[in-house]
Amino acid sequence: GELEALVAPRVADLRASRGAPTARRYAELVGRARAAEAALGEPDGPLARAVAEQLFRLMAYKDEYEVARLLLAEAARDEVAAAFGDGATTTVHLSLTKRQRARGAKVAFGPGWRWALAALRAGRGLRETAFDPFGRSALRVEERRVRDEYVATLEDLIATLVPDTHQRAVELASAPALVRGFGPVKEASIAAYEARRAELLETVGA
Repeated sequence: GELEALVAPRVADLRASRGAPTARRYAELVGRARAAEAALGEPDGPLARAVAEQLFRLMAYKDEYEVARLLLAEAARDEVAAAFGDGATTTVHLSLTKRQRARGAKVAFGPGWRWALAALRAGRGLRETAFDPFGRSALRVEERRVRDEYVATLEDLIATLVPDTHQRAVELASAPALVRGFGPVKEASIAAYEARRAELLETVGA
């Protein structure tokens, strides 16, 4: 069905980028939202779809490890070849330190630096551990906080869903669509999301 078409590729993506436990957690929360909504007579309704879309966005935030994985993916190489020919090369510009991000400075990774991107991709097991060199940046901390806060809110909404709270629950589950962009743009969008979330939580009574 329509929901399966939304969920299946996202589960596969999370398994590849974040690992099987995250992919299972995502699928479990979508399934619980679906079941709660079905109990109200709305199978595959708007709450389950919102959770499928927005929970994925918050779980799959583009950190340094994920950017390296995507840049090295076969699909990315195919896109470059299709646009510019088989012999085309690429140069990637990334901000890897707090100082670089603050100044808007970036490090260039040319064709000879694929090994560095591969090393970065291989280090993704460090993500969200004490040894993650990128995880203590203000934006990464915020991305994890927003994700975890959203998950906790979803659990409360799903457990207490009734017809009277359904519409507001859908709006709250959809609110992370406001979170977008990178760097300062993303920080500002998170602030807008938090304001909208607070407003909706008051209405829902969560």
